[in-house]
Amino acid sequence: MRKAYRTQFVHNFNIYDMKKWFTLIGLCCLMTGMISATNQPLKRISPVQAAQMRLGVLNEGTTRMEGTVRPGDTKNIGRILSRSAVSSVTGNSSAFRNAVSADSWLADGNYDISWYDETKDEFSLFSPAQLAGLSYLVRAGKNFQYCTVRLSADIDLSNYKWIPIGTRGVEFKGLFDGGGHTISGLHTDMEKFSGLFGAVASTDIRNVMLSSSCVVVGSVAGSIAGSMNESAIMNCRSDAAVQGYTAGGLVGNADNSSVLASIFNGRVSKLEAANAWEGSYTATAASPFEGEGTQSFEMTIEADDSSPERLTIDWRSSRYDFTYTLTGSIGGDGCLHISIGEQQLGYTMMLVRYTNDGIFASGEVVGSLSDDGNTITFSVSPASYLMIALVENDQVTGWLEGYVPPFMAVKNEAQIMTGGIVGTSYNTFLEKCFYGDGCAGDGYNDIGTALPSDELLSDAQVRTMNSAASGIVLSDPFVSSLKMWRPGENGPALIEEDYVQSNWWTSEGNYDVSWYDESRTEFTISTPEQLAGLAYLVNTYHQFRGKTVTLANDIDLAEHLWVPIGRYFISSRWQSQAFFAGTFDGGGHTIHNLNVNIKIYSYIDPEVSGLFGLATGVIKNVTLAEDCAVQVTATGSQFVQVGGLCGVLGGNYITNCHNRAYIEVRSLFGNIFAAGILGFDNSYNPVYNCSNANDVVGVSTWGIVCLGASGS
Repeated sequence: MRKAYRTQFVHNFNIYDMKKWFTLIGLCCLMTGMISATNQPLKRISPVQAAQMRLGVLNEGTTRMEGTVRPGDTKNIGRILSRSAVSSVTGNSSAFRNAVSADSWLADGNYDISWYDETKDEFSLFSPAQLAGLSYLVRAGKNFQYCTVRLSADIDLSNYKWIPIGTRGVEFKGLFDGGGHTISGLHTDMEKFSGLFGAVASTDIRNVMLSSSCVVVGSVAGSIAGSMNESAIMNCRSDAAVQGYTAGGLVGNADNSSVLASIFNGRVSKLEAANAWEGSYTATAASPFEGEGTQSFEMTIEADDSSPERLTIDWRSSRYDFTYTLTGSIGGDGCLHISIGEQQLGYTMMLVRYTNDGIFASGEVVGSLSDDGNTITFSVSPASYLMIALVENDQVTGWLEGYVPPFMAVKNEAQIMTGGIVGTSYNTFLEKCFYGDGCAGDGYNDIGTALPSDELLSDAQVRTMNSAASGIVLSDPFVSSLKMWRPGENGPALIEEDYVQSNWWTSEGNYDVSWYDESRTEFTISTPEQLAGLAYLVNTYHQFRGKTVTLANDIDLAEHLWVPIGRYFISSRWQSQAFFAGTFDGGGHTIHNLNVNIKIYSYIDPEVSGLFGLATGVIKNVTLAEDCAVQVTATGSQFVQVGGLCGVLGGNYITNCHNRAYIEVRSLFGNIFAAGILGFDNSYNPVYNCSNANDVVGVSTWGIVCLGASGS
C-alpha cells in the first residue's frame, strides 16, 4: 500500500539581523554567566528543524549552518552565552591528555604526522607510526571529515600500546579504507571506547583485516570500533580477542549504523560492572514544554576509567535522534554530581538551567541512588528547569529537550551486551555478517549469522563474501572500492583487487566527455553518452559555474542505470565540491528511460537523487517521461533527498520542468524528503511553471517541493 506522509513546514529565522544587539546583551551578561529571559511558554524546535540541524545548509564558501534552527518562541532564546561557559575539545582536553603514556603509540617519538597536509583530502599510510599519527591527529581535534585515509601496507602495532583512533567527542568522521591489508599486534588497555577506532561518526570503514594477535579491552569494545554512530563497516574481517562491559566482535555499540559483508572469527568476553550505579535506566520526567505532559527516555551509566569515582552518563532524546553524553562524579555525600554548562562534545548542544530570571550555564544535577540500587532521583541545584539547548556561535538558538525536576530513573533488567558482531545496537542494519558459533560464549545476542568454524572458513564462504561485496558495489554507485575475497591460510581473506562497476552510466566506457573544453562556456549535448559525461564531470568536481549546457535532442537512457548529476559534500575543500553550478537548458526536450535504482550503503554523504542530485545553478525546460523511475532505498539512518528533477537545490531556480517519472523512496530509520520536482530546497529557491504527474511514494512526501518552498 502506498502512503503519503505529511511533515511540518517551518520557516527559518535569520539570527544575523540581530547579532549586534545580542552581542551587547552578551557583554552585559559576561560577568554573571546568565542570560535574561522573558516569562513565555517554552517550545521545542520542530523535527524538521532538527533534521536541518543535522543536514546543514548549503551556502557557497561554507559548510556551516546559517539560521536554520530557530524555534517559534524567539523571545525566550537567541540570547548570548558567555564564551567562558562553553568548553571545546582541543589537543589540551582531558580525553587527549589521558591517552598519552610512555608505553603508548602516542608518546613523543612513536607517532608520525609528517604525512598530514590540511590542504589535501586523500592520504595513504604505510607504517605503524603513520597509523598512530592518525590517532594522534583525531585525538587532537582533526576529524578528517570529507577525507579518505587508506592503508597501503600491512601494519604491525605490537611495539606499543594502541590508543584507539578517536573517542566520544573527538570522533573520526572520514572514510577509512584498509585496502585489504592486515593489522596485527594491536593491543589496548582499558579504554572507555576501545578498538582500532574508539568512536566514529558519519564514517565508512572498509576492507580492514585484524589478525588473531590483536587484543581489545574497554568499557565499550569492538575490534574495529568501540562506538559508531551513523556509520558503516563493510567488507572487513577480524580474528581479534575482545573484552568489555559492552563488547562485540566488530563493534561495541552501534547507533543508526550498518555492518555489512563482514566476518568475525575471534573471541568476545564480558567484563562485570565495577559499581552499583552502572546500568541501563528508564527515566521519567515532567516536560516544561507547552502542551506536553510526562516523558520517558533511556539513560545509561558507565564507569569512566580515568577515576573510580567518575561516571559517564548517556541519555537518549525522547523525541530526536541523538544521545547526550555527560560526565559526573561520586561525591563525599555518596551522590552523583553532574556539572551544568559543559557543551556536548562534537555537537552544538549544551545542558543549561532555565528560570524566569534567565538561562544559566552553571549549577549541577545531583543524583541520589536508592538503597536497593535500582532507582536514581535527580534534582537540580539551584532549583530550575533542566534544558538541553541548541547552541550556535555561543548563542542558545532553540530547545531540544527539557525536564522538570525532581525526576526519577529506574534501572532496567540486565541486558545482553555482548555479541559476535555487535554488542548493543539501536536502529542498526546488518547484512551478510558472519561469526563463529562459539566466539561469544554464553548469553550473547543473536545479531548476525553464527556458523560452525569449518563452514565459516570454507571456500564456499569465500563465494558468499564475494557475492555480498559485489552486491554492495552494484547497488551503490558511490561505493566503488571494495576488495575481493580469496581463500587464505585461515579461510576467507581480502586481496588488493577491487570489484569493477560496469552497470552505471558513469562506469568506465559508458560515458563521453569528448565534448567538454574547460575554456568554453556553452555546450550542446545530443546523446545519452554525452549526458552521462556531464554526470561524470560534475561528480568529479567540474562545477560548470558560468557555463550553459543545452540538450539538442530527446535522450533515451535505457542502456544503463543513471547516476545523478552532483552529489553531497565529498571533499573538505569548497572548490572541490561535486555540485552543478551552471545552467542546464533542456531545450524543451524529453528524457526517456532514466532509471535511478540505488540502495544506499555509505554514510559519508547524505543521498541526493534525481536527474540532478545536488545543484546550485539553474535547471529549466526539460521533461522526464513516464518510462522514467527514481527508486532509492536507505539501508540505515541515512538522510535521503529525492526529486525527479533534483534532489537538493542550493541556489538559483527550477523553471518550466515537468516530471512524469515514478518516485519511490524508502528508509529503515532515516529521514526522507521526496517530491516530483525537488526533494529538498535549503535556500528558499523558486520553483515555477513546473508540474508533477506521477506517484511519489515514501516518507515526508510533498506534491512538488518538499521542505523550503511552496512550489507552483
